[in-house]
Amino acid sequence: AFLVEEVSSKMKGIFSLLLGVGVVSGSLLSSVLCRRSIKLGIVPTAIFGLSGILFLAVIIPAQNAAAYGVMTLIGFAAGVFMVPLYGFVQDRSAAHERSQVLAGVGLIDCLGGTAANLLVFGLLTAHVPSTAQLGLMAAISLGAAFFMLRVRRYRDH
Repeated sequence: AFLVEEVSSKMKGIFSLLLGVGVVSGSLLSSVLCRRSIKLGIVPTAIFGLSGILFLAVIIPAQNAAAYGVMTLIGFAAGVFMVPLYGFVQDRSAAHERSQVLAGVGLIDCLGGTAANLLVFGLLTAHVPSTAQLGLMAAISLGAAFFMLRVRRYRDH
C-alpha cells in the first residue's frame, strides 16, 4: 500500500515535502498557462489527473521509489487545479467586493480542509487501511471531475 501505517516518520516528511514541491510546480505551470486568460478547461483535466494518480497511489508500495514521484504528481495536479479557479473567482468579483469574495473563498477553503481532515481522522480512528483511504480520495476526485465537466458545459451554453 502507498501510505501504509508502517511508513517511517522520515518518509512521511519526505512525502509532505514532495507534495509541496508538486503544488508549487503545478501552480507555477498553471499560472503561466493562464497568464493571458483564465483557462477553466484545465480544471477538469487536472482533477481527472489527480484522480488517476490517486488510484495509482493505491497500488504502489510506499517503499517503492515510484511512490516519491506519485506524491509529487498528486501535488502537481492539485496546484494546476487551484490556479484557474482562484483566478476565475477574482476575475468575476466586482472590484469593491473582491476582498470580501476572496476572504469568503479562503474561509470555504479552510472549512473544506477541516472537513477533509475530520474525515481522515475518522477513517484512521476506524482503522480503515490507507489504500482504502486513497481509493476514497480518488473516487471523490473523480466525482469532482465529472461535476466540473458538467458545470463547464452548463457555463458554455
